[in-house]
Amino acid sequence: NRYFRGYNIIWAVFESTRIPTQQITTLKNNNLWIPSEWGKKIAIQNGISADKISVVPEGVEANLFNPYLKPQNPKFRFLIIAKYEIRKSVDEVLTAFAEEFGNNSQVELVIKSDFFKNPEAKLSELKSKINSLSVDNINLIWGYQKPDELINLYRSADVFV
Repeated sequence: NRYFRGYNIIWAVFESTRIPTQQITTLKNNNLWIPSEWGKKIAIQNGISADKISVVPEGVEANLFNPYLKPQNPKFRFLIIAKYEIRKSVDEVLTAFAEEFGNNSQVELVIKSDFFKNPEAKLSELKSKINSLSVDNINLIWGYQKPDELINLYRSADVFV
């Protein structure tokens, strides 16, 4: 880049084994940080030089996300945080949870979700899906959460889905 001195670094996370052709040139012409050895292998297989790639693992702030900071919760809590779309399998998680736990008052599923396009329609669709299961131990949190609320949500979970 002619406007900035130094190096350009692109942070990339892959969910498939093929990188779109239109992105390859950009990735080849810059330094690439990837969070896993698997991602590095995929980038190399897609023609990006290994010497341009660094594996930089995603970090966790241990002072915030710490099992000893877990609040007391009388229920066993499953937590899924996902955008409400088909590829995240939220509907399958809901159905599996309802089939396995029904209205067991000792277990709950908390869903933190949202969707950036037409969020009202997606919220309505998700609520309808939850209501169709006839269970009262699935709780929905929709939209933006303040950082401390999100931290407490993560801390409160026994299992991440």
